[in-house]
Amino acid sequence: MVDSSNDKLLTPGDLSTRLAVGVATLANWRTQGIGPAYLKTTPGQQGRVRYWLSDVRKWEQSLNRIQPAVALNVEAAYDHL
Repeated sequence: MVDSSNDKLLTPGDLSTRLAVGVATLANWRTQGIGPAYLKTTPGQQGRVRYWLSDVRKWEQSLNRIQPAVALNVEAAYDHL
């Protein structure tokens, strides 16, 4: 469980800027079950999505285990979805 007193919620726009990927890429990642963990604060397909900063950091750290060239190729592949 996230300790919200020491964490921050990011919007898809915030995360898009942080990761230098499009908001549409984040949406594609969510539908494919990849990328950082997220939560929906409102129901439905168009529901409001937020990301805990702590989850984003954990996800970013997991990417450090991939060779940089591979990580760039993976990112480029997702940008074309």
